[in-house]
Amino acid sequence: MNYLDRSLCLAIALSSLWTLHPNVTTAQIIPDTTLPNNSTAIPNGNSIRIEGGTTSGGNLFHSFQEFSLPTGGEAFFNNALTIQNIFSRVTGGKISNIDGLIRANGRANLFFINPNGIIFGPNAQLNIGGSFIGSTANSIKFNDGSIFSATNPNPTPLLTVNVPIGLQFGPNLPGKIEVQGSNLAVQTGQTLALVGGDLTISGSTNPLATGLTAGGIPIVLFQGNLVPTTPGGRIELGSVIQGDVSLKPSDKGFVFNYLSAQNFGDIQLLGNAKVDTSGTGGGEMQIQARNLRLSENSRLSSFTLGDLPGGVIAVNTSESVEIVGTGNYEQNVLKFVTGTITNSDLINGFFSLSFGSGKTGDIIINTRDFTARNGAYVSASTFGGEGGNIIINASDLLQLNSAFIATGTGINAVGNAGEITINTRRLLARDNGLISTSSFGVGKGGNLTVNAADSIEISSGNPIPLSPTARAFGGIFTSGLAVGDAGELRINTRQLTLRSGAALAASSYGQGQGGNITIKVAEFLKLEGSSLDGQLLTAITSVTEPGSIGRGGNLTIETNQLILRDGGRVSIRSRGTGNAGNLIIEANSILMNNDAGLEGTSASGEGGNFTVRSRIIQMRNNSFISATAGTEGGAGNGGNININTDTLVALNNSDITANSVASQGGKVTINAQGIFGFQYRLELTPNSDITATGGTPALSGTVQVNTPDVGTTNALVQLPENFTDISDGIVAGCSASQGNSFVITGRGGLPEDPNQTLRGSTVWRDLRAFGEPGRRETEVQRDGDTEKHSRIQNPSSQFPVEATGWVKNADGQVQLVTQSPPQNSWYRPLQCPGF
Repeated sequence: MNYLDRSLCLAIALSSLWTLHPNVTTAQIIPDTTLPNNSTAIPNGNSIRIEGGTTSGGNLFHSFQEFSLPTGGEAFFNNALTIQNIFSRVTGGKISNIDGLIRANGRANLFFINPNGIIFGPNAQLNIGGSFIGSTANSIKFNDGSIFSATNPNPTPLLTVNVPIGLQFGPNLPGKIEVQGSNLAVQTGQTLALVGGDLTISGSTNPLATGLTAGGIPIVLFQGNLVPTTPGGRIELGSVIQGDVSLKPSDKGFVFNYLSAQNFGDIQLLGNAKVDTSGTGGGEMQIQARNLRLSENSRLSSFTLGDLPGGVIAVNTSESVEIVGTGNYEQNVLKFVTGTITNSDLINGFFSLSFGSGKTGDIIINTRDFTARNGAYVSASTFGGEGGNIIINASDLLQLNSAFIATGTGINAVGNAGEITINTRRLLARDNGLISTSSFGVGKGGNLTVNAADSIEISSGNPIPLSPTARAFGGIFTSGLAVGDAGELRINTRQLTLRSGAALAASSYGQGQGGNITIKVAEFLKLEGSSLDGQLLTAITSVTEPGSIGRGGNLTIETNQLILRDGGRVSIRSRGTGNAGNLIIEANSILMNNDAGLEGTSASGEGGNFTVRSRIIQMRNNSFISATAGTEGGAGNGGNININTDTLVALNNSDITANSVASQGGKVTINAQGIFGFQYRLELTPNSDITATGGTPALSGTVQVNTPDVGTTNALVQLPENFTDISDGIVAGCSASQGNSFVITGRGGLPEDPNQTLRGSTVWRDLRAFGEPGRRETEVQRDGDTEKHSRIQNPSSQFPVEATGWVKNADGQVQLVTQSPPQNSWYRPLQCPGF
């Protein structure tokens, strides 16, 4: 056979294949024969119309050996308008590659399962009226117990069920789901669900690309007119390895439940991926996985753009949530807190925001480890109505590196900022990591609670300038920056360490009040050092900043040990016209060193009031407790300081002050068992002082020190200046032991002190001869026996000797001596025989 003949035979063979499978070259949509009434695929150009299938009530069932769409292709499910649910399965063992349009009639929900995997290409789109559920589960389960299986597709009796109740994953590893720059969207009030094995969602470089959207209309927020006019829908992303996933109908399509799933896989968003449920009221979102990772400008977002409330973004992972940003951290922090953030800036994180009058939706994250770094964000803020709440439950670790978790209100917002609640075992924040709730509007800043079972450790970096008077830096904050008050800050942990300029603060920068702070630390609270540029000291503070008119909040600390060093501060300050708040500290010990202290100063209002209770208070090297008023030219009165302690110690110019620069000094009251190093003075000196000075001497405050009536001076009595010689009134006699003696001279050392650390079994033994210099041996004959007596010849040379007399020196003071001089002495030793 020549070449031409072979070519002709090949053409005839290909023609035969086209006759058998006319849809192969257009799309790989091949029905199987497993249904009572099988599906048919009818090609029409680039489109495949899918007819037939088995109908049961409001349900339509399709089954395919293969199902893939080439670029630009279309799969059209030509269902009746009475159909509520379309169930389709792929049984042939091949991955579905979809790079075209899938559409259906009416408002039918479309379920599509292929256990071997689903890939949505960059041109994949949906045009359906109902919800879309794409899954690599083995089967769909119904409420009567029947199964529509893709792995066991034997012919089944006519299905009579109406309600699907779940997805079933078998013992084999389910296929992956990939979204490669697709624009997959469902209409308002519907669900877009991708539930399978590992799930990867990649974004697009096209600025109009919307990624996954449940709201029905593409969004280019503030930069065009493509703004949703209907409420958002619901997006469900689940990665399940084994088990069952239940579902039930809701007002936004379907709600999924993973309680019966045994193992989970991984979900990642990368390359500018966007998952969005925005609308006039923000939609809902749920993510379920083992690990969730966002990187490369990716985001989960739900924007409320009208008067309807936003929905919840819920993230649940069995192991970790990680958000990796792409930098620009300082610039975006400034935009967030000033309300100048735009849609293009909202990347690298989770965002639930309200730009209308509706309430912002909440963000809830449940995981083992949560990490956000390099410009990553979790935000539930409002620029209109009420703000949303953020709840993060990280059972092991929550870590922030150049990242923030924030709720807040923008400049034009009328609502309050949402609350933040964090529950974890260990919280670690570095490089200006922030947890913040603030108000730039008329509303109040939200409350912020952190419960860390083991520890909190925060270190800062260089401050981020927000305004001429405001800077952002690493720490945990509640703030009122305009009319609204700052929220309350509550910290509960076992160990708390702040360093390098980090802070815990509840501050007011405007007309509002500073927030209250309550901190409970079981073991120790440690504050040390300053920021890298030296501008900010490490601090816990409730403060009103310059220009504010509100009062400072109250600060309460309960801990076993409070350690402040190298500039570490605990402060209640008012730098505006308001009064400073109150400071209450309960501790077993308070240790301050190197310009550290407790501060309750005010610029022009009243100084703060202190109540400090601690068994030991030690202040060293310019440390201080200060409730001073008028520090910036104002006229407020000094605050009051109440200290209750066992021991109060000061070294190297450490001071306690309740001064006022121009008005009345405050009151210092100290109740102590012992005070060492302090001295009450009328003004500060290079020594350790206690002062309560006022603007003038007449305006001085009071200092009251209460100690027990026990001391060394109480045992001294006044002695007469002139002594009478009473030697004649003393009866002298010899000892009753005259002629007899019993002397024991041991050679062993002193025993170990049972109250001290045992140093070993070695003891000192005196093996020297009795005839050594400094001693004289004498022999005394008594009744035929010879006794040896050792007497001290030069007591002052080696051993202390009991005093035998006293004299009065030139200053009139009494001194004890070993032997009094004979002149004018009434003491004459008795000379007894034998010695």
